[in-house]
Amino acid sequence: MLLGVAATTLLLVWGVHQNRYVLYEAALCYVWLSTYAEDARPFEHPGKLLTSGHSQIRERTAPRFEELNLHARLIKRWLFN
Repeated sequence: MLLGVAATTLLLVWGVHQNRYVLYEAALCYVWLSTYAEDARPFEHPGKLLTSGHSQIRERTAPRFEELNLHARLIKRWLFN
């Protein structure tokens, strides 16, 4: 059965987010970072820019990946079209 474009896109987006979660849990910083665009710009709500690009994101998150008790817990997942 062929999926429509919207359904296919939804599955691809779901897969990327699931991979981020798994890679974070495995403490694979460089591989985890590869799931983001090179020019990604994470923000803190409501609009404070935290970092810009892989190098700044890596610099900010690398220490967290070295923590022995690194753990992510998925509380809720929302996907928007």
